[in-house]
Amino acid sequence: MARLTMRRGPYSGRVYQITKEVTTLGRGNKNHIIIEDYEVSRHHCRFIQVMNDYEIHDLGSVNGTFINGQRLEGSRLLRTSCLIELGNSITFEYDPEHTETQPDGDTQPEEKHPYLVVVRGTDPEVVFKLTDETYTIGRDLANDIVIQDPEVSRRHVKMQKKPQGYLIEDVGSTNGTWLNGTRLSVAEQLHPGDIIKLGAQVRLHYTMQPSDVRHKPAPIDFKAREDTDEYRVQFQANDTDTLKRNIIGSSVQTKTSKLGTGLLPGVLENHVFIAYSRADWQVVAPMVMYLQDAKIDVWTDQYLTEGSKDWMAAVEQALRECWLMVVVVSPTAMRERQVRLKHHYFYNREKPIISLIYRPVPQLPENLKKSRQKIPFDKDNPEKVYKKLIFEIMHNRR
Repeated sequence: MARLTMRRGPYSGRVYQITKEVTTLGRGNKNHIIIEDYEVSRHHCRFIQVMNDYEIHDLGSVNGTFINGQRLEGSRLLRTSCLIELGNSITFEYDPEHTETQPDGDTQPEEKHPYLVVVRGTDPEVVFKLTDETYTIGRDLANDIVIQDPEVSRRHVKMQKKPQGYLIEDVGSTNGTWLNGTRLSVAEQLHPGDIIKLGAQVRLHYTMQPSDVRHKPAPIDFKAREDTDEYRVQFQANDTDTLKRNIIGSSVQTKTSKLGTGLLPGVLENHVFIAYSRADWQVVAPMVMYLQDAKIDVWTDQYLTEGSKDWMAAVEQALRECWLMVVVVSPTAMRERQVRLKHHYFYNREKPIISLIYRPVPQLPENLKKSRQKIPFDKDNPEKVYKKLIFEIMHNRR
């Protein structure tokens, strides 16, 4: 009998048995498994028995179904310890509960070790075998496990081996550590199947069977959104509703999900807002790390699903609270409506804007053209560019 264990969501820890040849899951009350959460569509996905295993099919859900960090297109045969995510706030672990054959008397049982598998982050294929007594995890190269992501602190967490397994402890990280959706405040015991989140972007899976979760994710489609508006958006100084309608494309309430934005009120007041196209993340990520190393607080929306309610709420808060904006200029970014509206917002409130010209454009938007702070990007000497950017930010600091 197969089962789903909710690792993150409104009923964390609850186990759902899959016993039928076809099992449906969704928010609607006619499903076999009902999950009452707005991230879940009325008819979200279904499980179809194939011999002793199950395939999962997405049913055209609004927020998507993800298997080990990879968006499900069509169907996928599920394996032991697969992570199934519904939208941005629900995570299940799949277990087929097969009866395993016992080894012959002459066969030595395989020595088992726990592993950490990077499910989401800059290196989503990496597997770390855990055998030592202690491990430190962080961005600095001196750590035992190095994860070079801007959301990860130089020294983020510590793991210590105990008779019953590893304990994990946050060691004063900037962006926090979560275990199965709960923020760590004290050392906690790890169990197979646990999900560790570093900051809001990096996710690790603690498991005894790494082969079942080590799948290379499909490349993210970073194709720029074409601007189909037939008119230029006139963004007024206090028109937050216009921001809501035009960044997402419809009028929405920005109530956050149970996962949330990860932001407390007022926490971004000393931060620099980075406005960019996600297609340009390859230049934004090292720039963010360089600024953080220079003790400059920065905020990007990369850790949130673009267009989600959590993303919208976080963007609104960041626009209100951040004191300076760096716009990463490229043809792709200048075509994206959400980038344009962000720098309009800052311009209309007379907040300082620095334009980093990553790729030249035929014509800068009028409000960026009026800004005297324009820094051309030099791909042969990016460090020089980042130092210039730091100087301009310091010059503008209140």
